[in-house]
Amino acid sequence: MSNISQSTLANALGVSLQQMQKYENGINRVGASRLHQIAKVLQIPIASFFDAPAKVVLRTERAPSPFADVEAFAATREG
Repeated sequence: MSNISQSTLANALGVSLQQMQKYENGINRVGASRLHQIAKVLQIPIASFFDAPAKVVLRTERAPSPFADVEAFAATREG
């Protein structure tokens, strides 16, 4: 969309073309600082890498653990 080649972007970021291809194919993760660099080089907001803003759901109660019995036993002297 930005009409920039992988090699041009890789050079701007100071990484190899192979590393850039690993980022694109999802073999290596892209950290927050690298994502910031990519957005800066492409001159786009970081938010454009994400589909939609995530909804934050706050829970007031913890769901019961499926291992509650095991956890309770492990907390005893016999456990």
